[in-house]
Amino acid sequence: MGVVFLYVHKTLMKESKEIMHDGVVRSLDGEFMSVEILSKSACSGCEARSLCSSSDQKSKMIEVVVNKGETYQVGQSVTVVGSESMGIVAVVLCYVVPVVLMVLVMVVLTVLRVSDVTVGLSAIGVLIPYFFLIYLMRDKFRKSIVFRIRNKIE
Repeated sequence: MGVVFLYVHKTLMKESKEIMHDGVVRSLDGEFMSVEILSKSACSGCEARSLCSSSDQKSKMIEVVVNKGETYQVGQSVTVVGSESMGIVAVVLCYVVPVVLMVLVMVVLTVLRVSDVTVGLSAIGVLIPYFFLIYLMRDKFRKSIVFRIRNKIE
């Protein structure tokens, strides 16, 4: 799993586009701060959005590294920057690898002629140790998948 992460991370981090979101500082904690961003759907810019029920906005909290020498205050507006490749790494780790693990377990157990109920429960059960491993590696991810502040909005 670590090899997959390192390969995907190093390959994608070479050339990456930046994704920016405006946010508001909600809390400060030493070298990190929590920034609330408002995630908008693609149709939020549409003039007919008030007539449509599909336009939505969600509030998300992101942990951001505080740049050395810069000070921020709770309630301050900032621009959060992350690379597009960080999102791809997250999708691979949270969606692609688990699906591959589940399919692999299902194929192996089906070939071994295990009952369907056991195959299904085992395929779902393999996710427990996988996500526990992801949880144990959270500090590593915290250091390698980093959001930053591009500039301060006064």
